[in-house]
Amino acid sequence: MGPRTRHKISDLTSRPVPELRGVLRELVRGSRTLPNGELPELDAKIRKYESRFGFDSQTLLARVKSGEQRETWEVCEWLLLLDLRESIAARRSSSPR
Repeated sequence: MGPRTRHKISDLTSRPVPELRGVLRELVRGSRTLPNGELPELDAKIRKYESRFGFDSQTLLARVKSGEQRETWEVCEWLLLLDLRESIAARRSSSPR
């Protein structure tokens, strides 16, 4: 899913600013490339969250919007995956074949 990188967000907090800039440039470059076969992997990760929480992604979105669901780190990761999936789908539908 997304650009393959060796960096973890938790590791970046201790990095010097110039190094962080390089990491960010790498991530931005990777985000600009069209994904290749990543939707199945992304969908599998989303299904794991749905299984773990016991409800589907549409229910999550409704619960977050209503304030019923707290935005924990796990929920935020799930929301980011949903946003990424939507972004990939939009790119694919607008890119020339």
